[in-house]
Amino acid sequence: MVQDISDPGWLDRPSLDGAFEVMIRSDLAFDALVAPKHLGAVARRLRRHPELRATVDHAGKPDISSANLETWAAQIEQLAVDTPAYCKLSGLLTQANQGAGIDEIDAVAAHVFDCFGVDRVMWGSDWPVVTSRASYGEWLEMSLQLVRRHAAAGEEAIFGANAVRFYRLDVAGSGTETA
Repeated sequence: MVQDISDPGWLDRPSLDGAFEVMIRSDLAFDALVAPKHLGAVARRLRRHPELRATVDHAGKPDISSANLETWAAQIEQLAVDTPAYCKLSGLLTQANQGAGIDEIDAVAAHVFDCFGVDRVMWGSDWPVVTSRASYGEWLEMSLQLVRRHAAAGEEAIFGANAVRFYRLDVAGSGTETA
């Protein structure tokens, strides 16, 4: 939960190297719950530990409510290019103004798909937090529409197969091979 740490470079501290090395040896995945100010440190961390399985939760929590997305967009693109990280399509409604819907989050979702592609995006419910903005069903329906708009062939991957692969889940009957 780095999102609440005020130091934007905290995640990049060399004193944390050992912890990340243990995560790698233990075959643990890193869910980076960060704010946009931490994306640079996340990228540096992942470049130092390229074998670390990592995903950026809530697409790095872009400030959709202010529409100030240029820095976030550049940093998330660089992270996608420079690292094998995944990105979660989740938490977007809570970063937008109250009452926001699919139109307000469409550009962010499109950018996530453009940067990470179908094979490195996973859907997340953000339940129960999402219920402060929409019901679980409403968020799911918006997400389905966003995937159909921006990653038409990726529904099965984004809503399941990518998570099975990333988290190395042993899901009987999933149709997805795990490594």
